[in-house]
Amino acid sequence: MSNYARPRISIVIDEDVLEAAKVFAKEEQRPLSTYISVLLSEVIREKVAQRKDVKKILSTSDRKT
Repeated sequence: MSNYARPRISIVIDEDVLEAAKVFAKEEQRPLSTYISVLLSEVIREKVAQRKDVKKILSTSDRKT
């Protein structure tokens, strides 16, 4: 089992997206990784809310919030 409460991943994104994310993260006074995590979580939760099949999968998982 990992020492971290949440899984960690690596991603590849376009340089212009990275630079914009840095600006937005700084404006919100968040670390870049936290900003991207929050943004990605919001988008995925919105999509999950629209899909019954995904809701069922997530409701039966052991995920921590």
